[in-house]
Amino acid sequence: MLSLNNCFLISTFILCIGIFGILYRRKFVHKLISSSLISLSAIINFISFAYFLYPENISGLVITILIIGLMMMQFSVGFFIYYFVQKEEKDMEIELEDTFLRLKKRLMNFFRRK
Repeated sequence: MLSLNNCFLISTFILCIGIFGILYRRKFVHKLISSSLISLSAIINFISFAYFLYPENISGLVITILIIGLMMMQFSVGFFIYYFVQKEEKDMEIELEDTFLRLKKRLMNFFRRK
C-alpha cells in the first residue's frame, strides 16, 4: 500500500541516483538526465504532499504540472545543445574549463548565420 513514507523512500532513492550521476558522470547528457532525476524527486514529494495532506486542494498538483513542463523544457534545450555540439565534435566530455566557452562561441556563431 502506498503511504507517505513509501513516497519519501522512493523520492530519496531517485534523489541519490541523481546526485551520484551529477558527481560521477562526465558526459553532458548524463549530467542532464541526472538533474532531471533530481527534479523528478522533488515532483514526487510535491505530489505526495498534495495527495496525502490536502486531498481536496488541487493547487499543489497544478504547480507540479508546471514543474514537469519546466523539466521537459530543460531536457529539450540541453539535448538541443548536446546535438549541436555533437555535430561539430565526436565526443563531448566536461573536463576542460573552456568547454562552455567554446559552446557559447558555437551557439553565437550558429545564431549569427541566420
